[in-house]
Amino acid sequence: MCYDETDGQGRTPGASPPEQTEGKKKSMKRMISCLLAALLCALPLCPALAAEPDGAEAWALLVGVLKPIDSTYPYAPEAYSYVAPAYAEELGLTEAYPPDLPDQEEMQRLRAIYDPHVGYTPADLGLEAAAVRSVRPVYFHLSSRFYDACCVFLTDPSRDGAEAAARTVGETPCVIDVAVVPEYEALRRMAEGHEVIVGVDFSLGDAPTAADLGADIADLCASAVPAYDPLPSWAKCAFIALRLKDPTRENVVALVGLLREKPFVWSVEPDGWTSLDTFLECDADADGRVTAADARQILRLAVGLASPATRYEAHVADVDYSGKPDAGDARKALRVAVGLEPECWSEG
Repeated sequence: MCYDETDGQGRTPGASPPEQTEGKKKSMKRMISCLLAALLCALPLCPALAAEPDGAEAWALLVGVLKPIDSTYPYAPEAYSYVAPAYAEELGLTEAYPPDLPDQEEMQRLRAIYDPHVGYTPADLGLEAAAVRSVRPVYFHLSSRFYDACCVFLTDPSRDGAEAAARTVGETPCVIDVAVVPEYEALRRMAEGHEVIVGVDFSLGDAPTAADLGADIADLCASAVPAYDPLPSWAKCAFIALRLKDPTRENVVALVGLLREKPFVWSVEPDGWTSLDTFLECDADADGRVTAADARQILRLAVGLASPATRYEAHVADVDYSGKPDAGDARKALRVAVGLEPECWSEG
């Protein structure tokens, strides 16, 4: 959608063009901050991360990173989801239903778009390896299309050390936002990374515990809480949310595999979450404004002199959605840069 002075969004009526541009940059910054906050809701501490020192005097970084092009998704969709054939009809998953769902190839494609990139290193964030204990992606099965969130645990976790590291990280081109947070807060946020929703037979009660599902399940889980409270009237089984002690993709796959073997399990599904990203068309360098430099970069992409480094760049450079940047996209960016066309903020 293109925002103009009459639509009440993106521009302040009566504001000068510089004020409008600054307002948009602030709006984009707020959007990214809100995205990170949504991605990183606080949950109980994760025992697997207990090796990281906690306490009020230890600090870490919460970083929003532009996703690179080369993310991969190593697991088949069925490794994450399961519906017991005996209960498919009772759950409404009849033969007429599956054709409306994406096929496995489409599921792989979508997850490859949304899954976090797991290969961030200290160097990617502009930091020396010796300055960093670990960089941990804050994992969601379906999250932002353009951004990843990760926690950076520092060798020097003092407030001064964290603030110095944050200044360095903030100057890295791929970083869209960085915040200094207490380590115990980072650990709580890391723990939300994976949650599995399980439908189980009412023979286990309305709110079974992880122990009710078996010792093997309880060994992997930090907690089991009702996924719905109260249980919806349409529910034909009980739904519980399992949170892992060690939130990794490998442990989610292992948990789903164990649950598939339980005769009382009706269904298993990761608690997916998606964000609708706001982006500025033609803004190839993600600085919140369209300039001649963006037009020049899009033209370089169009003629093959450069390749997009991030998903954000690839998306905003293809203004006409033809599948790749072309000269027309570069021309559009230049017209926006010199004020012949309005900036266009979109969601997707």
